[in-house]
Amino acid sequence: MKCPSALAVILGLTGALTLVACTEGEGNSNPPLPPGGGGGSGGIGNPPPPPNGSVVIQIEAPTADLVAPAGSLVDVRVNASVDQGSDFIVPTSAKAVVTLMGETQELESTQLAPEGMNIFAGRISLGDLATGTYTLTVTAVSSGGMLGSTSIDFQIDGGPTLIVRSPQAMRPYKGLLVVEIVADAGPFGPLDGPYATVANFPIALEALKQAC
Repeated sequence: MKCPSALAVILGLTGALTLVACTEGEGNSNPPLPPGGGGGSGGIGNPPPPPNGSVVIQIEAPTADLVAPAGSLVDVRVNASVDQGSDFIVPTSAKAVVTLMGETQELESTQLAPEGMNIFAGRISLGDLATGTYTLTVTAVSSGGMLGSTSIDFQIDGGPTLIVRSPQAMRPYKGLLVVEIVADAGPFGPLDGPYATVANFPIALEALKQAC
């Protein structure tokens, strides 16, 4: 018996309704679907897993023993690659940031440009940052969305601190002028100088011994 559907309805002579289930292979020429409904010509397979390699960054320049003058430009060169993955470093994602050591506030930053063979480079300005110890942090992102970061500490030499005690600003002087300067080399001594000029004439300065 061929059935137009899964169940056939037969009306008997007595007027009673009888339900008869079609057996497998009767009246249904289509093969059964596999479990989960994933068969057929229009099925979509599972997508491949996303890349998951870890980002590895090595700072080639500057080195941790850098003592940079305030206001200078520092060359930054890094090697950034993806380890154990098929993804790659996004070319525009490499960035260098300067913060005060132990702090998170960004003081200076620059984008690093790709130079081939996993090398990224650029120059970062130290602006008018004061003497102290700072941290250079380099970050990069892979095409799979993984973030990598590495950092080194370095120092900035803002030069000695100079205080002019005499002469005083906007005060008149006649006949004799006493020049007195306090110079503190800070952590990057000894001092070279100081030197002074008055109306473009050099003034000889002598170090004064402080009384104990």
